[in-house]
Amino acid sequence: QLVPPSDPTALADALQSIAADWDAYRARAARDRFRAEHRHGPKLYRQRIARSVGAMLTPTRRVGSPRPASDR
Repeated sequence: QLVPPSDPTALADALQSIAADWDAYRARAARDRFRAEHRHGPKLYRQRIARSVGAMLTPTRRVGSPRPASDR
């Protein structure tokens, strides 16, 4: 829950709300953690970097330049 700055009453209310429904908050946190790890985890990050670097290293041909003999 978002709480306005310098509002101790709103903070206390938010904390009471969380404490009253603790199991639901824990389940939601576990679900969000799982989702974040699978969308932004180190393995996926490395794969995306490797794909980007691989794309930059792939030779391209300039428009209008002659094609190599092997492509004809």
